Amino acid sequence: MRQRLKIVRWILLVFAVLGSLVIFGLVTPFTPPVPPPWHQVHAGMQRSNILALVGAPTISGYPEKIVETWRRDGAFGLRKLEVWYQNYPDERASIVCEYIYWRPGRRYIHTRMSRDHSVP
Repeated sequence: MRQRLKIVRWILLVFAVLGSLVIFGLVTPFTPPVPPPWHQVHAGMQRSNILALVGAPTISGYPEKIVETWRRDGAFGLRKLEVWYQNYPDERASIVCEYIYWRPGRRYIHTRMSRDHSVP
């Protein structure tokens, strides 16, 4: 009887630890994988090169709006790639940010950010 109780306690402890890791976003299962071209996008790239790599943005209003967004939705998380063009009409990306919106923890987890420091 004591042995069973000890095993049940250890199992509950393991589930509690794993559950807290998932809730706080330290482990993010069930999020869609990052498309390989997203890793090739960096600050300083021309807009035409970015569009050739990753395709048409999900959300855009360029040139009136200076941000274009690509999204991949999953069961528990949303992956986003945002490209900021702050130096219009040059059309070079000044900031590239990639992150996950983790729904169970209701928070954003930044996975990558690159900035072009030549832009004021």
